[in-house]
Amino acid sequence: MITTALVPIFAIILLGFLISRSTLVAAAMWPELERLTYYFFFPALLILRLSTSNFDWQELREITQVIALGLLAISLLIIAMHKLIAQDSASLSSVYQGSIRFNLYIGLACIDALYGDRGLTTAALCLAVYIPLVNILSVISLSLHAGSAAQR
Repeated sequence: MITTALVPIFAIILLGFLISRSTLVAAAMWPELERLTYYFFFPALLILRLSTSNFDWQELREITQVIALGLLAISLLIIAMHKLIAQDSASLSSVYQGSIRFNLYIGLACIDALYGDRGLTTAALCLAVYIPLVNILSVISLSLHAGSAAQR
């Protein structure tokens, strides 16, 4: 089941890579498609899933707690290990953001292929909580470490 669900996703990624290397499509088109996906198609998918879902508020509260505690645990672990994983503040900020961010597009495609509508709805619910928290934490990290790098 997993192989038959995931192979088409990676085949599409490979096809996109091959098309980008060919002369079939202008190179200037790709950034515009990425922007359209990021600002229009992805939010539309989340809004559609959340507006048509039937979830209870207890489930949302539990999901929010798990996500917040997971992000807090990762944040504390990175702070505790900062001397081992980063040489300077700028590197630490990059490592931190790389640790808490992930590839939503591939993840959602895999979730949809493996778990269908219910999985995609649950993922959209998680992302509605996760994305703002990650953005806030990333800005805080960047602000703290950019300030310390500028003072040197």
